[in-house]
Amino acid sequence: MDTTRRSGTPLFKSQSPCPWSKEGVWKTILQAIGTTNSLLNHVKEGRSNDEAPSQKNDTKRKRHNKDENDASNASNPPAKKRAKPSSPKIPRTNESEEFTDLFSIHLDGDENDSVPVFNSCNVIRQKIHEHLSETGTSKAQFLRDIACAAYPNKTPTPKIQSKQLQDFLGYEGASAGNSNRVFYAAYVYFEKKRISEGKPKSAHREAMERQWPDGFFEEVF
Repeated sequence: MDTTRRSGTPLFKSQSPCPWSKEGVWKTILQAIGTTNSLLNHVKEGRSNDEAPSQKNDTKRKRHNKDENDASNASNPPAKKRAKPSSPKIPRTNESEEFTDLFSIHLDGDENDSVPVFNSCNVIRQKIHEHLSETGTSKAQFLRDIACAAYPNKTPTPKIQSKQLQDFLGYEGASAGNSNRVFYAAYVYFEKKRISEGKPKSAHREAMERQWPDGFFEEVF
């Protein structure tokens, strides 16, 4: 059967190019590329759809945990710090108890600040140095103590300045500093202290009484 026309063209035209022709090869490549792109787009869409719910779930989970923590903190407030036990206060032992005894003792002349003195200035200076060293009493406290002991009937209690104590301690000699207020006040303090402790008179004290029966330089006070 003659399948060609007289014009020389085929009687039946092929509907698709031959796969091995140049046109067929390019068509196959383009179809493959299109299929690949379609698959990639599909995969990307699937991943985005999977990640979106996951992110939402993570956000919800964080909010839920935060709400639980806030509720727990509200129901269980932080415990207060325990206060450190305060150490018991130790009362002063150098002058406080002894000072009460001094006030309970009365000497002749207390009523008008004219107690007879039976110690020299050097002996009083020695007693002051020993007292400050043995008891650890500050000089300021010592001045307050001797003023209260020597002037029990004066209100307010006269103040004795630290300069007066410094000057008195700087003198040398049995009568040096006898006009200083520290001399009289310290003598009265130590005399009341001696009586409160039940100690006897010293040999120096007895000798002073014999030599100065009315008191050592009583007129200067």
